[in-house]
Amino acid sequence: MAFSMSLFIAVHTDPAEPIVSHPLEHAFANMTSQTSPCRQCAPCSVAEQGLQRPACPRAQEDSAKSNNNADLYTDMSAPSLAQPPPQLSLHVYDLPGKWHKRLLESHPDCATYQWAAEVKIPTLLAKHAVSQGSPEDADFHLVPFPAKCYFNHVADKSRAKMDEVFIEIIAFIRHQHPWWAKSDGRDHIFIFPSGIGASMFPAWRSHIPHSIFLVAEGDRTKDYVNTWKDIIMPGVSDSSLVKGTWKPMGKRKHLIFFRGKLHSKDTDPQGHEVKRPLELRQALARDLGKKTRGEILVTDAVTNSASYAEEMRDSVFCLCPRGGTPWTRRVFDALLTGCIPVVISDDIEFPFEDFLPYDKFTIKLSEEQVVKRQDYVESTLREIPQASLEQKLEQIREVREVFLYDKGHALNGILWQLHRKKRRFTHSSTNFWT
Repeated sequence: MAFSMSLFIAVHTDPAEPIVSHPLEHAFANMTSQTSPCRQCAPCSVAEQGLQRPACPRAQEDSAKSNNNADLYTDMSAPSLAQPPPQLSLHVYDLPGKWHKRLLESHPDCATYQWAAEVKIPTLLAKHAVSQGSPEDADFHLVPFPAKCYFNHVADKSRAKMDEVFIEIIAFIRHQHPWWAKSDGRDHIFIFPSGIGASMFPAWRSHIPHSIFLVAEGDRTKDYVNTWKDIIMPGVSDSSLVKGTWKPMGKRKHLIFFRGKLHSKDTDPQGHEVKRPLELRQALARDLGKKTRGEILVTDAVTNSASYAEEMRDSVFCLCPRGGTPWTRRVFDALLTGCIPVVISDDIEFPFEDFLPYDKFTIKLSEEQVVKRQDYVESTLREIPQASLEQKLEQIREVREVFLYDKGHALNGILWQLHRKKRRFTHSSTNFWT
């Protein structure tokens, strides 16, 4: 059989080692193959432990033993994100170097900054999956164009130039390969890892309106995010955030912490920078910045990543207000450092909401109340019982690996959501027969 770029996403993946020990360690670490032994039944498949867990007595028994697991995954139809879904094939296009390999070689920072999911996802797919069949049989086709990298470094943030390159890439795919024509691109995947999402490609409505977008921006107010067809993915946090020891709640220096910009920087269609005040963040600085002392730290001063990580680990609550868009990487930063995220972003949609109950490990406050009431944030957070905070912290320990790409299960979460979208396309508006 000739080698192809089609990837079978189901078996032969190496489980990531847990970062910290927690009650679900056996669930994340011991599922090392497609099956695991039950004491009094036939081997339980991953599907039985995940989408069909009630069929496996051992899975039920383990679930009953862990109250945290029962609390966290109350929906028995939710899969275990520690393993990829079974029987999912995904073809990754081999793009010309100017749109992929040479582009990334010329700009290595694209593989490490907060938008690096567009690099990590194709890399992880190639590294951890096995070849299976031909692209004609694939469930999905991934276009591994690092759009944000090109937008920053080549297009110089010009949306007109982004239109040009995307139209060229789509023409290449349609004319050089047969798979687009089967579905009009409905089974094709594009990655838009920044807050502006597909809006960096204004002509997307004409060229890829039905394709699946992997986006970091779950903005319910924008037409370039459709949560029925698109997938919200985690952002990429600095590796220093997963290091270090979590302090007990009672020994943390700061009750409330925020360090970030008070103005947004965007570009107009010509690529010119536009600076705007962020009303919500300025309200936080107004109300809490003047109280900045040992217990409360709210500032726009710049610091290095190591100090920033230590400040988060030394805080009970980490404020995660929206910036120019609802998306904020601080949610993931906080989860990785053991700081309870206080989300202040009304229209945000989180990654894997159909699998994870965010109300159990985050706090969400009203944007309107933050702006109107000067004491709203501090008084609300101080009223939360200590026992509730400890419960949220324990849930954070259990879920945080889901938001990591390199040593976690972020890719599995994306693949499970793709698995739920599987369907077979056989023709489109360009196919005819007699």
